[in-house]
Amino acid sequence: YSYDIERLLAIFAAFENECKENPALYERKVDNSPMLIKEDLLEVINNFGNNDQISADDRIFLSLVKGRIAQLGTQFGQRKKIENAYKQNINILEESMEFIFPSGFKIEEVASFLVELRNKILHSNFHTIFDREETNIIRFLEILTYVMLFKRIGIEDKGIEILIGVVFGCNTKHMQI
Repeated sequence: YSYDIERLLAIFAAFENECKENPALYERKVDNSPMLIKEDLLEVINNFGNNDQISADDRIFLSLVKGRIAQLGTQFGQRKKIENAYKQNINILEESMEFIFPSGFKIEEVASFLVELRNKILHSNFHTIFDREETNIIRFLEILTYVMLFKRIGIEDKGIEILIGVVFGCNTKHMQI
């Protein structure tokens, strides 16, 4: 498998489309703890703002801080979408991941790498030839995206495993038929 920057960006666009097609499955937050921290921070800022001893400049500053904190966490980030999509489809992907990453992998690291790579390409005019490890990580995203697509159009999990095994050569399910 070989990937270039254009193909990686096309895969990311397809992945984003699959997330948008089924937001209830791929864009839902599993852990609400960051939102609880956000609420606590906003309460502390409100308490500071209720202090009669602070200046008008300080009140303006607190208002700006409060606005920025309120905006945090309103979008479900790319990294979390990748992690969540993998976790939602782990039963289909597990054997394939052993083929792609024989020494193991951590979804959090793979997702972070993909997002950082995408951001470098989009925001830094980054050009590169991908090495073997990077190619495997991009291949993972492509497989994940196809799994999401196949699931959305109604193919059963076993059928998806067979399809990705045949197309990507990343499992032996098709040989067991």
